Parts: sequence; structure tokens; C-alpha cells
Amino acid sequence: DLKSQKARYYFSLGEIENLQENMPNSIAYFKKALEFDPSSAYLHTRLAEAYIANSEFNVARAQLEKAVGLEKNRADAYFFLGNISAIEKKYEEAIRHFQKVIELDPEQEQAYILLSTVYAQRQDYKSAEELLKAFLKSNPQSFFAYYYLGRLYVDQKQGRSAETQFNKSLEVNPLFHPAATALGQYYESRGQQDRAVDIYIQAIESGSDNVHLLMQT
Repeated sequence: DLKSQKARYYFSLGEIENLQENMPNSIAYFKKALEFDPSSAYLHTRLAEAYIANSEFNVARAQLEKAVGLEKNRADAYFFLGNISAIEKKYEEAIRHFQKVIELDPEQEQAYILLSTVYAQRQDYKSAEELLKAFLKSNPQSFFAYYYLGRLYVDQKQGRSAETQFNKSLEVNPLFHPAATALGQYYESRGQQDRAVDIYIQAIESGSDNVHLLMQT
């Protein structure tokens, strides 16, 4: 909770501008709110998010470092630090930050997904696979994790394993069109056009608005 009424007022204005995707105004209001509550780790983190949305990564990092300095267990601040490091291809830093997020919040799905992506970018497929499988063991309904595990197998040219994971993703969430697209593309790559069309049709009939899937065939 913000300590000052004026901080809450300017923060609210900042959130309104954020919703309207007016980042410069949102940043200005969040900075004004911080004048009245400079010790709020939450405010520093929200300001950093606005800077990230505006592609101002250096100032965002500075705000996030202030946030974790004030509140060392802020998983969201470490998450955004990991994002910035990954974008800048500072993979060792990204790994450290995402591992910290998982330590603080073991159920944070996005941290597992992004950490596995960083491992894959370093071609450390074994670590990426082990991480996603560990997450799926306790979160078997994570269609994102199945999908990203499938993508890992695609990168390693393990088509059958990728097919299995994309199917699992769709079993959990038939509306998740990236898995349908990936599965259809796998069948197309094997010359199985009819199976690919079936997947695209199923995706559309299940409620996906992505009619463009059929146009790929």
C-alpha cells in the first residue's frame, strides 16, 4: 500500500495512462507518485514496467535495482530484470534473475518458460528440457509448458517428441492456436497435408478466430 494520498492519486493517473498505452504520461505520473512515496518498491517496479514498455531499458533496470534494494524478495522486480537481460542477450544475468524468481515464487509459470527459452538460446537444451519437465510434473495443466517443450524438440529436430507435446498442449487447451499452428506445420513438413488441414479445421471449430491457419495449406 502506498503511504501518501498524493502518491495514490498520481499512481492512479499513471495507471489510467498505462491502460491507454500512453507510456510517456504514465511514466511522468509514476515519477510524481514516487516524489511522495520514494521508499515504495512497488512504485519503482511499476515505473520500471512503464519504461520497459517504452523500450527504455537502462532506466528501467535502475528502477528495478532500487526496488530489490528496498524489498529484496520482490519476485516481479527480478522477473523484469530477467526480461531486460534476455532482451539484451546478457544470458548469464537473465538466468540468475529468473532462477531468483523461481526461488521466490515456485509457481511462476512465465519464469520457467522464459528461463527455458534463455537456455535454448544458449543451446543448453538439456537444462531447458529438465526445467520444463520439472514444472509440468507439478503443473500438468500448463499448455504453455507443453508447447515450449515441443518447440525445444523442434529445435533439436526431434519431430515425434515435438508432435507429442503439441498434442498435449491442445488436449489441455484446444483454443491455443500456436500449438495448433506448430502441429500443423509439423505435419506439412512430413507431407501430411490432410492431417495438417484437419488440425487447422479443429482449431477453428473449437473456437479459435485464427482462420488464417487454413490459408497456410
